[in-house]
Formats: sequence, structure tokens, C-alpha cells
Amino acid sequence: MPKATFFNLPDEKRRRIAELAIDEFARRPYAKFSISRLVAGAGIAKGSFYQYFENTLDLYRWLLFDYVAAQKLAFLRAHPAPTGSGFFEQLEHIFLFAMKFGLAHPRLSRVAAAVWHHDPADRDLAVTTEELDRLRRANLRVILQQGVESGQVRPDIDLDLAADLLATAAGPGLDTALRRLLGVDLIELCGRPELGHRFPEAEQRKLIAGVLSILRRGLQQPGATPADREARIDLDAVLSSQRERTTGGDSR
Repeated sequence: MPKATFFNLPDEKRRRIAELAIDEFARRPYAKFSISRLVAGAGIAKGSFYQYFENTLDLYRWLLFDYVAAQKLAFLRAHPAPTGSGFFEQLEHIFLFAMKFGLAHPRLSRVAAAVWHHDPADRDLAVTTEELDRLRRANLRVILQQGVESGQVRPDIDLDLAADLLATAAGPGLDTALRRLLGVDLIELCGRPELGHRFPEAEQRKLIAGVLSILRRGLQQPGATPADREARIDLDAVLSSQRERTTGGDSR
């Protein structure tokens, strides 16, 4: 977590440091990140970097868990599911537009590639990957709990197991399907915009719908209909739960 001195900077200066860091991580492997290049671009002394962050990993984790996550959430909020969508239609929409976010932001996808495609010997990135994976599963559990409360998801299921299966289907399962179709996984696809024409929106929708339709048969409450259309998936509740897990409630 960045130090208080970083959060005391003007918003524009914080954004500039973040965007320069994203450029640096996107252009080079994580191990080749240069603090010297970052501070030169930001016009600050190298010592200032250590007044803001403990080290490169501290900066990288903040980008992943906070800065990029906030941009992704804003993107999802700006593209809500159509009015009247049921729980599973909303879930499909969220997965689709999470993919669209990656496709629309190749720099951020290349930054994420450092953690998802890291050297197994790099323990710091291995731990970060494990934390991201736990966070994703915990977020999915919050969403599934909302499905139970709206009467769309079976109340007798093990939510932790269901979140595990959903995360696997939408992670490694989706990657396997993309490698079969395109020869790349999702992170590689999103980081290479020149491949976008090979995966048009119709194919994106078909793939996401296929993944979720298989799980839906096991999750959906028998006899349930999308009657309670006001019970929408609450992304703010997911974010609030995430902050509790990652920062102890510190919403900076």
C-alpha cells in the first residue's frame, strides 16, 4: 500500500505517476521495471519514489488492486446490463464487459500479464497472483450471495465451491477455449489489439454465454424466473467487501 505522502499529492500528480508506471510495466517485463525512468518522466527525485512506495512491488500492487481496479469498475458502471435483465443475464453482461474492458485497454492488459504470466521463481509475484485469485473468488461469492437473496440462485449450494467453479470457468476455462479458437489466452488477446478483428463481439458473447450456460444449470433455483428484476447485482457491495479484505476498510 502506498504511503500517506503519496495520497497527499495533488490528484493530477498521482495520476501522472500511475500512468507513467503503467507505460513502464506495459513496455517491459516486471523484472526490467526502472524506477529511474519513472522518476525522470515524472520530474521527481528518485528519493521521492521511496517516500511514496516501499519498492517496485508496492507500486505494482497498488496499480493492480486499486488504480486499475477502479478504472475497471467505472467501465462496468458506465455499461450497465439492460433494464429488466435477470441475475444470470446480468452476470453474463459483467463477464462480457470485463472482457471488453481488457480489449479496450491493451496497456493495462500488458501490465496484468506480468502477474498472470510471471516466472514461478518470483515469489513476490506468485504471492500477488494468489491474492488476486482469492480476491476474484471472494468477489464472485458476494455476487452469488446476491443471487441467492434474489431467489435466482439455489440457497442450498456451497457458495465458496460455486465461486471456485465460476472463477475456474471464467479464468483457466476461458483461457483454454481462447487458445483453441485463437491460439492465445485472454491476457495475451487483450494486450495485442491487432488480434481484435479475430474475436468480434458476436463471438465474445457466444463464448461467455456458453461458459455461463453450463454453470447456470447447476446454480439456478429450480422454477426460478427473472421475475424480481429490481434485484440487480450490486457492484458497490462487491467493492465494499473487497476494500474490507484488502485495506481493512481504508477507502483511499
